Amino acid sequence: MRRIRILQIFFLVFAVIIVGRSVQIQIFKDQRLEKLANRQFNSNVVSLSQRGLIYDRNGEGLAISLKVKSLFFRPEILKKETTKSERYRIASNLAQVLGASIPSILNKMNSDKGFVWVKRQLTDKEESRIESRGVLNFGDGVGLAQESKRFYPNKELASHVLGSVGIDGQGLEGLELFYEQILSPRKVKIDSNKDARGRRIFRDELGLQALEDGQTLILTIDKAVQYEAEKNLKLAIEEFNAKAGTVIVAEVESGEILAMANYPTFNPNEPSHFQADHKRNRAITDTYEPGSTFKPFIIGMSLEKGRPANSQIYCEHGLFKVGDRKISEAETHEKYEWLSYSDILKFSSNIGAAKVALDLGAEKITTLMDRLGMGSRTGIDLPGEVSGSFSAKELRAPIRIANIGFGHGFTVTPLQMLTNYLALANKGKWIQPKMVKAIVSEDPDSLEKGAIRWKLGHKFETVKTKNFFSEKIAHQVSQMLETVTQEKGTATAAQLPEWPVAGKTGTAQKVDPETKKYSHTKYMSSFIGFAPNPNPKLVALVILDEPQKKYYAGETSAPAFREVMRSSLLRLKVPPIDSHVHMLQVANRNAIHKLDHAELNPDPKQALGKVEHDEKNQLKLPDLKGLTIREALKSLAAENLESKIQVEVVGSGFLKEQVPSSDQWLQAGSKVRLIFSR
Repeated sequence: MRRIRILQIFFLVFAVIIVGRSVQIQIFKDQRLEKLANRQFNSNVVSLSQRGLIYDRNGEGLAISLKVKSLFFRPEILKKETTKSERYRIASNLAQVLGASIPSILNKMNSDKGFVWVKRQLTDKEESRIESRGVLNFGDGVGLAQESKRFYPNKELASHVLGSVGIDGQGLEGLELFYEQILSPRKVKIDSNKDARGRRIFRDELGLQALEDGQTLILTIDKAVQYEAEKNLKLAIEEFNAKAGTVIVAEVESGEILAMANYPTFNPNEPSHFQADHKRNRAITDTYEPGSTFKPFIIGMSLEKGRPANSQIYCEHGLFKVGDRKISEAETHEKYEWLSYSDILKFSSNIGAAKVALDLGAEKITTLMDRLGMGSRTGIDLPGEVSGSFSAKELRAPIRIANIGFGHGFTVTPLQMLTNYLALANKGKWIQPKMVKAIVSEDPDSLEKGAIRWKLGHKFETVKTKNFFSEKIAHQVSQMLETVTQEKGTATAAQLPEWPVAGKTGTAQKVDPETKKYSHTKYMSSFIGFAPNPNPKLVALVILDEPQKKYYAGETSAPAFREVMRSSLLRLKVPPIDSHVHMLQVANRNAIHKLDHAELNPDPKQALGKVEHDEKNQLKLPDLKGLTIREALKSLAAENLESKIQVEVVGSGFLKEQVPSSDQWLQAGSKVRLIFSR
């Protein structure tokens, strides 16, 4: 009985102690337990949300963000929760996985900081090996944080426009830098709780705000046009062994840039692997003397002064003295006498242009240069744009005025010259170029409904416009420029059979940095033009820096322009002017070579042989080698093959190869590649 009573007293005392302790824990404040609970259930979270995406005008991804893991230490916690031998084991395992030294990892463990990065942006293999080695099984002192890594799925495509970002996701170059405030996510430090499973519970709506991503850019760039621009620029660079080059394509009516290509180029996924020279956006950072591409504006200013369009200029049989200086034509055999304004442009007469400039005088030339924005930036939304140079004070000497006539004595950027031609194509109206069409962001209201919608933010309209010339003068000059691509003009290689092209060649001597005089071996070869004239949709520029085998723009830049302009017009579905050739429906977004179908007026006379059919509904095509693109497609259309085969057109000129060959049987729906070259 006594034993029972003792046990009762024992359990009663024990119960009182338990109840008392419970009351103390539940009702009275305990600093030690509060810290322990905060450590277990509360945490400070730095939200590293996703950087805004970048799309082309058609919704094709150009810059995206991937979720990656980064390894970190919390040294203070790590020291408390692990032994010295355990920390050494962690360091040894990480050294093997990350290729680092054990002492360097131990130094991070012993840091006085509360938080230390061990390795940012782990690869999948590194993350898997870290987990398999049990490195993450030592409490809160070591862990993985989820971050975003910028990724450019198209590698070099539009790299100079897009730019690149640093390891922390901050914009370093290009649009990534220019629109940093718009693209970068909100980084907000907030308090949160964790439930029993370790899931974070935000205390208020601040948590949702902290997870907002950066806003997304919709560019004016067309991925397919950009691809063709880069491809043809590279081909031209390689063919003529040029030092560098630039291609720009823009929409006439809006000033929107569809393509901006430079060579050499770089991969923004690995910017540190490339020299700074490769990452420079030459379209806006490099200046050059425009040479003969400036002549149309001298002619336009003369027309504005009141000179008639049919004016004749005596060109001195190829040699013109201005003071003690001599001006000659590009070739010694060019000994022109009387040339009209149109012929001055068609044959690119330096003497004719110089005389027109001298007739204008210093005051009119200065007015023209100010109107064209010489010495000023275009204001495009890209970082690093320079202004070029022009000094009106130098026009005191007649030879300086004469040199202006054929594009020497001042400098411009490629983009500046493109926008000036855009003004001629746009009935005399200059439009500020732009790279971004709109900004979009996620609609927070849609998150509650389990789907993400996009809402349109700021939509970019034209910022600035001004008139260069009257519509009449712009039309007159454009018609003169069309003769440049016609027979005996300097740019017949820029001609397109489907669309009339207006443009101008420029072969400008470069200044030798050592002698400070014009070099006789280094040239900037350029062609700038628009199509289809007289109602142009697109304007394009091609510049080659120091081509070696040939240097005249009509032989180097003009052919590249032709290919860029043709593919761009096809991409925009601009109908050919020739009524006998209809629109080629091109659908391949990446290459613009996949032909959906061609609606052509059949002309049986164009067909070479007949299409053969067998009892299996197979067919053989005729041999089309030697035909032009137009002739080959007409020949196929004459046999009503639009719905039976798929035709892919590659290159330009005359058909060199037909794949499959004409002696092979084809199934219905087969793909036929027609390879053209000159």
